Amino acid sequence: MLSMLCVLQHVFKLEQDEYLREQITWSFIDFHDNQPCIDLIEGKLGILDLLDEECRVSVLSCSRNGGLH
Repeated sequence: MLSMLCVLQHVFKLEQDEYLREQITWSFIDFHDNQPCIDLIEGKLGILDLLDEECRVSVLSCSRNGGLH
């Protein structure tokens, strides 16, 4: 899964490379790679997967017990 951060890093790198090729004066943008955080949230068995699973289990449990209590 390609996260939004990876897309942004790719775009930043391409733009900065183009500025260098065109000899445009600019300040280098240092961006931190927080891919481990993205993986924790979006990855297999990440936070989103766990929340999704919990919602499915809760809905099944509620339907078996006659609704929310």
